[in-house]
Amino acid sequence: MKNLLLLAILLVPMLSFGQLKKKDKKAVEQYADHMCGCVNEVLNTLDPKTIEFIVIIGKEGDAAGEAAIKEYMATATEGEVNSVIESFNKMSSNEFQKSIEECDTRPNLNDEIAGSIDSGMGDGYDYFYKYLGKAENCSLVKLFLDTAEEAEESGEE
Repeated sequence: MKNLLLLAILLVPMLSFGQLKKKDKKAVEQYADHMCGCVNEVLNTLDPKTIEFIVIIGKEGDAAGEAAIKEYMATATEGEVNSVIESFNKMSSNEFQKSIEECDTRPNLNDEIAGSIDSGMGDGYDYFYKYLGKAENCSLVKLFLDTAEEAEESGEE
């Protein structure tokens, strides 16, 4: 019995090693919520149809996105087409990209967790990624992250 108790005392700290503390999890959640809300605000400046196309591209690939765009353009009014084109042009502007980058603020994250998120590895990143999948307001940010990771893996970046 003493051996079991001693084993439990020795194993418990090892099992919790590497896992985030409650306050760190809360900091990651606050960071993700802020970033996702900010990104959503920036994206809301685009034509809603453009967001639909981005989602199609992210989930189904470039060919499906291109087909959806072509189908839409064939039936849309000139004003609707111009609005989508303006949105895609806006997305490629330095100002738009800077607005997205400015959403990535980390006032409550310690350096280790911020580094983990930046590198895409470790407990901080794992918790951040799982949280993005659960948080309703983070679906687009998670989609972008997934798309970027797929592009990186296939050497497209």
